[in-house]
Amino acid sequence: VLRGPMLQAASAVHPLLALAMLALYKQPTTYLYHGKGRESPLRLVTVRGAIQGDPLAMALFAVTQRAPLQWVHAAVVGVAEGAPTGPLAVPAPPEHVEAEIEAWRENAARHLLEVSANRVELPRRNVRYRYFADDGVWKADPVLLPLLPALIQTCVAAVGMTIKPTSWEAWAPFDLDRSVFAETEIVVKNPEDGIVVAGAPISDVRAMPDGAAVIGG
Repeated sequence: VLRGPMLQAASAVHPLLALAMLALYKQPTTYLYHGKGRESPLRLVTVRGAIQGDPLAMALFAVTQRAPLQWVHAAVVGVAEGAPTGPLAVPAPPEHVEAEIEAWRENAARHLLEVSANRVELPRRNVRYRYFADDGVWKADPVLLPLLPALIQTCVAAVGMTIKPTSWEAWAPFDLDRSVFAETEIVVKNPEDGIVVAGAPISDVRAMPDGAAVIGG
C-alpha cells in the first residue's frame, strides 16, 4: 500500500499511533541487498508498504484497506436497495475515485433493473463482506457479482493496492447462472465444491447465512 494513505489511516485510529508511524515512514526506506558475488550492496529504496519486520505491518495493512472496502460496501448496498448516493465513508475517496464509483453505481443499477425484470424472485439486498488481510469474501446478489471486481479494484487502487483479475471465485449453495459470468475471469464453483477462504472451506450455508452467492479475491 502507499504510505500516504497508510499514515492517514493510522491517524484515524489514534494520534499516538500516527506519531509513531510518522517516525518510521515519513522518509523512504532503504534496503541493502548483499547478493552473492556482489562487490558492493545494491540499494533498494521504497516508499510503499511497511518496513520488513515491523510487528504492526499487518494491522497497518488492515486499517489502510478499511476505507476503500467501506466505499465498495456503501456503493453495492446503494444499488441493491435502490438508495440515492450518500456518504461513502470517512475518509472519503478522492474525487476521481468517487466519480468512478458513481459511474459504477449507475451502470450496476441499470443492469440490476434489466435482469430483475426477467426473474420472479426479488434481488437479494443483504450485502456483507469479511476480510483476513487481503483474502476477502463478498456476499451479494449473483447478478451484481460479475460487476464487483472492477469496483473493488477502483477503490483499493486509491491506496496503492492491486487485485489479480484471475483471483476471483464465485460460489452459492445452489447452481449459479454461468452465463452471467461469461465475459469475466471469475471461476464459478459448483455448490458441492465449496470455496476456500483464509485456508478454511465455506461449503455450508450456515457459514454465510441467507447467502445468495459468495465472491472473494
